[in-house]
Amino acid sequence: EYIKENLVEGGTIYVLGGEVAVPSSILEGMDDYVIKRLSGENRYETNLAILNEVKIQNDDIMVCTGKDFADSLSVSALGNPILLVKDELTQEQKKFMRSLPGNFYYIIGGEKAVSAKIEEQVWEIEMANRIGGENRYETSVMVAELFFDDPKTAVLAYAKNFPDGLCGGPLAMSKDAPLILTATGKQN
Repeated sequence: EYIKENLVEGGTIYVLGGEVAVPSSILEGMDDYVIKRLSGENRYETNLAILNEVKIQNDDIMVCTGKDFADSLSVSALGNPILLVKDELTQEQKKFMRSLPGNFYYIIGGEKAVSAKIEEQVWEIEMANRIGGENRYETSVMVAELFFDDPKTAVLAYAKNFPDGLCGGPLAMSKDAPLILTATGKQN
């Protein structure tokens, strides 16, 4: 209903994820629009499809684990591309990185989140810097300290679940504010 009331006829609808994530049945009645599905066999391939669509140019790229969400939330306030990784870079990820010479990579999280092997693989392609604390809370503070000079605002989000923080990333970005992860009862 929203799309039909607000998107111009012939406009583009991006569908993120495969049929299991977003079934085609949801798109019934959308014949007046251009449907563009960005997907892969898994979240890592879908991530690459999205990054390729963005047409990255001279952006710092954040390398975050795709197994958890906390570190991605911390960098969501930056508005930079995020490359999701697993245990090691895939051939497709290496090809993607080689297609962007001169981009700088930040590996977000400690070695439990993004392995030393991935850090080594990134360095084989381009320069990188790891930002990782002892836990997700320290990492979020380290991201804030590196990327935000004298912020006037901060956004706090619960670190053990992603929906609020996911929605808070664009808020933080719009306020030029860091997104700091916190836990129930934890004082920051």
